[in-house]
Parts: sequence; structure tokens; C-alpha cells
Amino acid sequence: MIKEQDRSIYWIWLGGKSEHAREAIDNDFIGVGFSLNFDLKRYSRKKEEFYQELQSKHQKSEHTCCMLWRIYEEMQEDDIIITRDENSEYKAGKIIDGYRYKHCYKKEGDLLHCRPVEWFDNVIPKEKIILGLWPQKLPRYSISKLKSEQQSKISPWIAEATA
Repeated sequence: MIKEQDRSIYWIWLGGKSEHAREAIDNDFIGVGFSLNFDLKRYSRKKEEFYQELQSKHQKSEHTCCMLWRIYEEMQEDDIIITRDENSEYKAGKIIDGYRYKHCYKKEGDLLHCRPVEWFDNVIPKEKIILGLWPQKLPRYSISKLKSEQQSKISPWIAEATA
């Protein structure tokens, strides 16, 4: 059983309308693209420098830099991921390894910046996600780190999903 209090929990959209969710779930990864076709490891591991390099060399917005930073450096092994698939079912999993460029699955695709994930078998009921975490709407960012009060609410449901 996973002890969520020791880990961060993230929401991730796998495509604007979850169009990459099935591919990611079936191939055990999460990822983002943002039209950057190179390995992020060539940039600084210091957040401010990383942002400056991407903004000055590639004209990327602060939002894009934030999403890339999260997948590249902020997320850690055993952190929890929640996503919605193409059928509006909510899946959870845990990060099992570090950042990779293009090596999370065999097929070339849009999600070039990725992390391997072990997906849990059970789904989290939609009403628990919507009512418990975001009573107004789901997060708009590609990757959102849940606040501590959100993590406290969802930890029991993640424990159920791993059972």
C-alpha cells in the first residue's frame, strides 16, 4: 500500500481532450510535447535558468516552461498521477522512473517528454474527482500539482484504487 502523505499528487491532461490518454495508459507513461523536439537534459537543472533558457532560445511561455519543468525535474519517483481517459474514467498511477526523451513507448508521437508510470488497476469514481477536488471545473493546466487539502481528500480514493 502506498503512503500518499510522503508523495506529491499531480493531475495531468494527456492531450487537450484526453486524446493521448489511451496510448499513455496502455504503454505505461505520461508525457507532454509543446513542439520541442530535443532532450531537456541539455538545459539547466536549476528552475530559473531552465525557464530563462527555454524562453530566450525557444520563445516558450512561462506556462509551457512550468509544465516541462514538472515532467523534467519536479516530479519524483513514487509521486502519484491522476488523469482522465477518453471515456471520462479517472485513472491513477505512480511515477516509477526519471525523465526520458522519446523513450517511454515504441511509437513516435507528440508526447516526447515523458515519465514511466505504473497505472493502478481500479478507476476513481468521477463524482469523487469532480466533487472532491474541483467542484467548479477541472484544472486548465497540462500538469497541476494538487494542493495539500486536495491531496488529503483524494488520498483515500487512491488507496482504494491500489487495493
